[in-house]
Amino acid sequence: MSAQLIQFSPSKELSAFVKRYWIYKGSFQNADFMRILPFGAIDIIAHKNVSMEYKCGSQIKKEPLIFIEGQYLGPSFKKPAEQCEFLGITLHPWATKYLLDSPAAELTGHVVDIELINRKLKAQLCMIIDRYPLTESIGEHLDIMLTSFFSKLELSKSHKNLVKISLSSGIDLRSHWSQTSRSFQIKFKEIFGITWRQHNNKKRFLKAMDLINKPDVSYAEIAYKAGYYDQAHFIRQFKEFAGLTPGSYRKSKANTMVELTALGH
Repeated sequence: MSAQLIQFSPSKELSAFVKRYWIYKGSFQNADFMRILPFGAIDIIAHKNVSMEYKCGSQIKKEPLIFIEGQYLGPSFKKPAEQCEFLGITLHPWATKYLLDSPAAELTGHVVDIELINRKLKAQLCMIIDRYPLTESIGEHLDIMLTSFFSKLELSKSHKNLVKISLSSGIDLRSHWSQTSRSFQIKFKEIFGITWRQHNNKKRFLKAMDLINKPDVSYAEIAYKAGYYDQAHFIRQFKEFAGLTPGSYRKSKANTMVELTALGH
């Protein structure tokens, strides 16, 4: 098995809506379903030729060639084709309402064919992926296309306030929000697609993922640095997100089951 992940940035004008572009190319032989860990992203994914199979509950489904995938708060499982080549556009959660007229919360945990939401966007993505090779230079064409969708859009005042604060590190969003706690919770989920508590749990998990890949860092140290109450709290919440314990994850790092966990993140 061999795989390559290329990540690059959108234009400055699009940065309020688009987090990054990415390209994934992989070669797999007789691959089984692989565990994809949740990194809290909303991605538009466009396959070059062949899409993947994925598990949806007890069912096995085929991904559309171009689709949007909402945020996951637990592991997902995908089976790659022998030759994988696809493009990803990682959106900030609030961008889905403006680009697709779909609140982020409605997409959480789902795979949705773009054609069902925005046929014009699908047609333009099809044109780009058919006409140009999947290299970093494709970003220029994505910038032009997405600017045509976003150029006339304006974030609402409430969206701007939360977005500005959310993009700043180490800031408590609620301390900058003047509404009641319930109003904050409703507005937060509307904009970010998940609850405030889920958002904080996700941030801790992402921090823990950075640390757990360092074999010399103990679980107690990970728990402390990632903001968990204690080691037991870390292990319990890690298992909720990853579907396996930290110890099992570290052992599986040598296995292909986690090789796709970095897709688009």
